[in-house]
Amino acid sequence: MFLLLSFQCSTQSDLSNTQYFKTIHSIDNWNYYLRNNLDSLRIDAIQLLKECDNLNEPFTVSVAKRSLGSYFIRKGYINKGREYLIESLKYFKTINDATLESETLSEIGISYFLGKDYYSAKIYFEKSLKCASRSYDETISFMAELNLAQVYHAIGESNRSTSFAKHYLRECLKFNKFESASNAYAFLGTINLEKNLKLSKEYFDKSFSLSKKTNSKIQISRSYNNLGVWYVENNNIDSAESSFKAALKYRLEINSPLHIFESYFNLAELYLISNRTKESIEMYQKALSISRINHLYDSEIEVLDAMVLFYKGNNKFKTALLYSDTIRTQMNFVSNLRIEEFNHILSSFPKFLKKERVKSKSFFKNYEVIILCVIFVAFIMCFVFVSKKLSDSNL
Repeated sequence: MFLLLSFQCSTQSDLSNTQYFKTIHSIDNWNYYLRNNLDSLRIDAIQLLKECDNLNEPFTVSVAKRSLGSYFIRKGYINKGREYLIESLKYFKTINDATLESETLSEIGISYFLGKDYYSAKIYFEKSLKCASRSYDETISFMAELNLAQVYHAIGESNRSTSFAKHYLRECLKFNKFESASNAYAFLGTINLEKNLKLSKEYFDKSFSLSKKTNSKIQISRSYNNLGVWYVENNNIDSAESSFKAALKYRLEINSPLHIFESYFNLAELYLISNRTKESIEMYQKALSISRINHLYDSEIEVLDAMVLFYKGNNKFKTALLYSDTIRTQMNFVSNLRIEEFNHILSSFPKFLKKERVKSKSFFKNYEVIILCVIFVAFIMCFVFVSKKLSDSNL
């Protein structure tokens, strides 16, 4: 019986350790998936939940909920995403993990920012920065500053926006976080597009230079794209076309559908303003094709809307009406699809936990029966042994 109990404890310990390391691995992947692959973020969270033995693993459950929360807010389910993030935050506070707490506070801030509640977003970004000061990771202490810069820009406080962005930039350069620094320069370039084209170009050039140091093709493509936008604003069509095509080349190499769509769409708009209508509609069609093949529903509606305007501008009203009808049909389809997707993910979360809880109880009931059987057999053997001893002594 002792050996059986020891084996059982060892097995439970191994399972617990395995689950812990998978949870840590999920935390490590969270930031990458968040920036590059939302579907993987959802899959990773669901997989974590499927491997939970029961509800007595709050660390794993909270990490999974945070991933689902981040996924939901970026998919448009802002309130449900925020609900999961707040639940995760409660647990991270109990274990006093300043890094997870700070990152989750920032995610909640982003949910309010996406919902255009800039006042609430500002509160949570400030809380994130305050919490990050307790983290062992020095780089966390300033990560929410670019988010705050975006909030201040949105509410028209340009000086504070620039101040936060520049401080964030200095810290990123200090810790050689080149991708983040590149993003900071890109933000500064963007907010100066309408008021100081020369300064904007300087920022975009620096962003491009740093993106080269990251060896990230996505980051390099973003820098090329930003330069293309600048050239459009500066009426330099040839340079804009060259930049957009350079961005597209990188994006095709890594097969990033959403970014490929953006490049085709930008080229279509560029050709449109330069009266190259044949090339423009060709790029629109490519953008429409890539969005349909990869189920980029929002992108598909965006390009369909642009094509309606294109055909109206060319006095092809019947074709414009055809695409307009397609938009209405697609919007209804996407609306129903999102509801189905939301309900599917939502239901898989609590149902699974309920199922596992029942399974866990059943397992322990079976285990209790085994122990009782072992004790009963041991009792019988002991009784027989004692009876035999007494019999021998009487003889």
